[in-house]
Amino acid sequence: MTGRLFLHIGPPKTATTALQYAFEEIAGEALIYGGTFQPRDRDPSGRRSRPLEEALTRIREDVRSGKIVVISEEMLSLSTKASMADKLAFLGRCFAGLPTTIILCIRDPQDAIPSLYQELYRSQPFLMKLSFSRFCRSDAIACYDYRKIITLLQEAGLDTVRIIGFDWICSGGLTAREL
Repeated sequence: MTGRLFLHIGPPKTATTALQYAFEEIAGEALIYGGTFQPRDRDPSGRRSRPLEEALTRIREDVRSGKIVVISEEMLSLSTKASMADKLAFLGRCFAGLPTTIILCIRDPQDAIPSLYQELYRSQPFLMKLSFSRFCRSDAIACYDYRKIITLLQEAGLDTVRIIGFDWICSGGLTAREL
């Protein structure tokens, strides 16, 4: 059996939580679900409680030993302190040489953006809170520009992308075998 890394990058509000639950259910000896980095626990110094390099080493070892590893973090496609482009380029450097499939969930942006706005509302600057249309012109919604995401992934050397539709996940049409 050949190992493989499946990296689910979101974006938010595209049935990502439902997909994460499905990954948890099918995880076993042959499939390691590394989960999502939620909640974002930190030690008192503010650093991640699990060092990044240690986690990357473990992922590489598992894939090279023939295991299937699934990591899910929907915020990788969302521009926050780091841009989406920077995050995806970093992923490309981290997993260069590993057989990697990116899982990208898609949903009509007209349905997803209002929900994302509500989720991010409290953390938005004052002027963004005052105007939904301003939010819609911000970098925050670039995560729903699927062509841009695929281009950035290709530039990062992550060109094997599996696209999964929101409706397919929500309808129960996606089976564990297909995952």
